[in-house]
Amino acid sequence: MSGSWFEIINREFFADPNLICLSGPYVYYDTPAWQQWAVKWLYWGMLARMIYFFTKYMATGGNLVAKRQALLKIGGFNTNIAFYGEDTDTARRLHKVGKVKFSNSFFMQTSGRRFAREGTIKTGAKYVANYTSIMLIKKPAMKKYKDIR
Repeated sequence: MSGSWFEIINREFFADPNLICLSGPYVYYDTPAWQQWAVKWLYWGMLARMIYFFTKYMATGGNLVAKRQALLKIGGFNTNIAFYGEDTDTARRLHKVGKVKFSNSFFMQTSGRRFAREGTIKTGAKYVANYTSIMLIKKPAMKKYKDIR
């Protein structure tokens, strides 16, 4: 899939009338090569592919596009979730009303400063724990979030 972010959105939604949400991974432009490899393994490797195969939903909050009507149908975003897991919760609920697609070709570049501050393993573990918790019990594993600014 090539083209600008908006071109990809238009092409994907035009090609599939059942599509209500499109999301993809982040690509961290300012992290060491080993961290970029670790994140690619998580998003693009077997772990993400297996989860997506079974659930049919996956989303990255900062790289998510959804149809307005679908968001209205699910009652919008769950504002009770402070940070970790809100994207998974949204994708899980959207999946009930239509197709949610996660595409590695629909990526967004962003900073990896959270990895630098919190550590790659700790940050990755938080994301995996909260995704799994939302998937299984419909609640995030973590209740609080500390801003890292």
